[in-house]
Amino acid sequence: MGVDNPEFVEMLVKFFSTTIGIFWLLCFCDGLAGNVLGSVLTGDGNQEPAKAFKRGLQMSTEDMYAIATGDEEYLAAHCTLPAPPKPKKRRESAPKQQKPKVQKPKAQKPKPVGPSDELLNDCVDALVSLGTKSAEARRVATKFLVANPRLKTVEAFIPEIFKKR
Repeated sequence: MGVDNPEFVEMLVKFFSTTIGIFWLLCFCDGLAGNVLGSVLTGDGNQEPAKAFKRGLQMSTEDMYAIATGDEEYLAAHCTLPAPPKPKKRRESAPKQQKPKVQKPKAQKPKPVGPSDELLNDCVDALVSLGTKSAEARRVATKFLVANPRLKTVEAFIPEIFKKR
């Protein structure tokens, strides 16, 4: 369980450690130079944003103390925010004349004539107690009572439903 070629591994370690060292040195020098290398490396040649950023970070010790202690009165007196941009005015065109909305009367749907809820529930209960599943009993009872509106009691329903079956 060893390395087959230790010279090759040593060469790789030296290469990667040298690369990391050079990268660290460039980053360190870039920080000291004020991000000059960053603008040179990117090719834009514009160093103004870095200088403006540095100027924005300069604060007096009183300002830093007020921020650290949370002195709102001092901060309110010495710190100002830029004014918000004014909203653009919209051009108002001539007011459009709106057409009055005509509401159509809603058509009344006739209610389906069917069994009362109490009679339907009693018929469903009767079918369930006789061994029919609940969903099937409700479907069969509703269909049968709509087809036979003359039935008004459960006692009349039971013989009629079994005659049909």
